Amino acid sequence: MAGISTYNKNKSTIETNNWVMHTHKVLYKSQQLLLSNMDVVNYTKEFLVHYDSFFIGPLLRSDSSAVRQLAKLKELTSDNPLEQTRIDSLNMLQVKQINFSNRIIQQRVGNDFVAGVEMGAVFQQMNQIDEIRALIEEIQETEKQLMKKRQEAYIKDIEAFNTSMFIFYSSIFLLLVIVFFKIRYNINIRKKAEENLRKSLIEVSEYKNELESQSLAINRSNAIAEFDLEGKILTANDNFLNLFGYSLSEIKGKHHSILLRNDQVKSTSYKEFWRHLNDGKFHRGEFERLRKDGQVIWIQGSYNPVHDSNGKLIKVMKMVTDITNQKRMYDNDFHIIR
Repeated sequence: MAGISTYNKNKSTIETNNWVMHTHKVLYKSQQLLLSNMDVVNYTKEFLVHYDSFFIGPLLRSDSSAVRQLAKLKELTSDNPLEQTRIDSLNMLQVKQINFSNRIIQQRVGNDFVAGVEMGAVFQQMNQIDEIRALIEEIQETEKQLMKKRQEAYIKDIEAFNTSMFIFYSSIFLLLVIVFFKIRYNINIRKKAEENLRKSLIEVSEYKNELESQSLAINRSNAIAEFDLEGKILTANDNFLNLFGYSLSEIKGKHHSILLRNDQVKSTSYKEFWRHLNDGKFHRGEFERLRKDGQVIWIQGSYNPVHDSNGKLIKVMKMVTDITNQKRMYDNDFHIIR
């Protein structure tokens, strides 16, 4: 109960503090809005008096800044209907001022000003900025009153929070006894879990080493290459490269068809071969292939579709051995028998 009470008081203190900070933001944005509008008037006046294009850039930035500051102020006071009404009126005055500023600038650039009219325009803008300043001061006055109330509420929340904390710390000793025994129990459970985890890691490590040993053994005794689903070579081991007489840089990115005769590449069975692999079907057999030097060799092995952890087919692994000599001996024996 003491903890819940302390939590609620702390939450209330944070909320009150947030409202105080929010009011600071409203006051800051309203002051920035007033400065932006005054910049619009000042840069307009300077341009009319000096007729120097140097003031156009700052004037346009001030226009944009005034619009942004007003939008932000409207957003910050969205919970206050009175402020929203004032901001709507302020928006009308600001739009009127910006439009008036743009109009007299264009007239000045187009030489449509009658002599002596510049100062009249400046005085008119000064009147408009006085109206804007008055509205902003009303907004600021309201926010200052809210600030005073919120600061008083914040002080009260701090006092209530301190009282709750005193009660909480008075109760904590009783909780520490319970926590002590709970921690000791959890430590024992954790030790058992760590021991089980250690055993599992040892088993996983041993299994990993066994797999790596098997992989090395397979890699040493087989020619292995990997292809993407289009049949382009991704990588190959030394046995494969030595078997076909290529270096990795020569065949990487090349299509599997460089290892076949032209008539084999154009055959329907070759297209079926890759379609079956793309369907995830395993393919095993004896294959006639060409080395880089044009020599015909025979290989025996398999093409194995490889899937990722989500079951998506990502590549094909070719694992073969050279049976050229055995094939020739068999063909010779067969020829002798005939």
